[in-house]
Amino acid sequence: MDFRKINSYAILLAIVVVVGLLVSMIARFVILAKGADTGTANLVFIIVMGVCAIFYLTVMAAFSSVADFVVDKILPKITRKNAPAVEAKITEPADHVSDMDIEQIKQEVDKRFFERQKEQIELFRRYAHREVGPYITSDELVRLDRYIEYYALQESGSTELAPIRPQKLKNADLFHFGWNMAHYFGRPKQEVVPWLKSAFAPLADLEGSYIKGKLYSPQTRQFIIPNIADIPKYMAEHDG
Repeated sequence: MDFRKINSYAILLAIVVVVGLLVSMIARFVILAKGADTGTANLVFIIVMGVCAIFYLTVMAAFSSVADFVVDKILPKITRKNAPAVEAKITEPADHVSDMDIEQIKQEVDKRFFERQKEQIELFRRYAHREVGPYITSDELVRLDRYIEYYALQESGSTELAPIRPQKLKNADLFHFGWNMAHYFGRPKQEVVPWLKSAFAPLADLEGSYIKGKLYSPQTRQFIIPNIADIPKYMAEHDG
């Protein structure tokens, strides 16, 4: 049996039947207690049950008439009366949104984006100063900062700068530095190859395919600049 199919009307009817039976049984017991015979008591039981049924049907009919009157006559008037207020409440948020300064919101979003980008570039510059700075001149370090900014912003101005000539750094160190930068900024590794060739003079004449194949090495700890997968974590550990 699917109890979900039992609706409120069936439950109400069951309650009325139970109450009717109880009232009828009480009436029958009272008649028997007063000395009436069984036949008279049974007749009273049936009469009381009938009265209960008629009372139930009368109440339900009256309730149905009142409900119909409310739905057909009163409710439409209340709905029409409150319709403008409801419509105003619905349209108010739209009016509020239309009055907002969309351009100001866009400027705030752009401002936060550029601030995060600036912080990201600044962190990698600090990393570059730590890893490459000791092996280049102060002028070259300034140029390296510009190179990093051009790469991060995907600008082509890096070709206008003179290439850097690091001392004591092997080509593999520069390869690893390029991989670290591409990984840090979330860029395809092959895109860093032209940047390496233009930024560092020792790599200018190397084949791009060769540089690409040497960007990462599983045993980089033997070099001055190893491959670092997490630059922020690396700097946090070494800044102190």
